[in-house]
Amino acid sequence: MSRKLSGIQKEVLALYRTLLREATKKDRAANTNTTGTTITTTDFKQLSFTRLLFADASTSTSTAHARNEFRRQALKGSRKDYNGIEHKIRHGYKQIKLLQMPGVVTFKSW
Repeated sequence: MSRKLSGIQKEVLALYRTLLREATKKDRAANTNTTGTTITTTDFKQLSFTRLLFADASTSTSTAHARNEFRRQALKGSRKDYNGIEHKIRHGYKQIKLLQMPGVVTFKSW
């Protein structure tokens, strides 16, 4: 049987989902050509395969970076440090606002 989630747990999960959604949007935008047409799925598969071969896959996309950074920040804090968790939630929402700006193509720092 599953437990009910507390308010702060729901907030953290909502932040995580929103962050991944925005990072995915930026990845899709980065995979467009200069003409504005999107890369086909065959080209995308080849691009993904090339990234796996020649680049560090954990930081090659905004989504992977967001996922890894979220986990790294989660491991830094204590479960009982509510003030620290709330601070990180506020900081995460600020990062999402920055990521939503149209001039931002991708992000590699937190």
